[in-house]
Amino acid sequence: MAREIVISLGGKASRFNFSKVSRQKMYGMKKTVVVDGDGEACDRGLIPMDGDVVIPKGGTSTIYIDDDFQMFSRKDLDMFGADGEKLEIRPSTLGEEQEARAVDPQQILDHSISSVYALTPSEIDDGTSRKLKEGGILETAFNYYAGYSPSTLFIMESPEGLFGLVGEPTGFEYCSQDVTETVMVEEADEDDDDFDMDFGML
Repeated sequence: MAREIVISLGGKASRFNFSKVSRQKMYGMKKTVVVDGDGEACDRGLIPMDGDVVIPKGGTSTIYIDDDFQMFSRKDLDMFGADGEKLEIRPSTLGEEQEARAVDPQQILDHSISSVYALTPSEIDDGTSRKLKEGGILETAFNYYAGYSPSTLFIMESPEGLFGLVGEPTGFEYCSQDVTETVMVEEADEDDDDFDMDFGML
């Protein structure tokens, strides 16, 4: 069974199938392949310092080494917040109903968008559908995998369809070039005598 994004707006649930929108899917891609003398594609590997083994591509992605050069798995890592408190891992939100709310478009501008998903509703509440068609933007929590800090998912509708934008808060405030008030500062007159110098004294 495919995992879905499930939201609740006003107590009414809606479910969406989703697929990631990527540059490769939209425009295609080219890939450079290294081949051997027989024209067969080569596999990338890594040879460690001792040279005893060849580690295949991706073989070190889940392994970490501590100060004593002992290997441990990524699952053995703990994460702590800025206050020094240990963070608890949060489960994936896929398939689990998440509370959604309508937000101002400014909310999206306050986030750095990392992923875009095309959404296809398998079940959508009339009120939720109407809100989206009227140009409303919905915000909810999103965790593709289990992790420590869920991202924010914005759901919106355009003439091309329904989309989900995943992002993280930027923490920046937008500035404007408009100046509402001009402040004039008068420079105090400087006493020219203070700068008189007798070059004959040099």
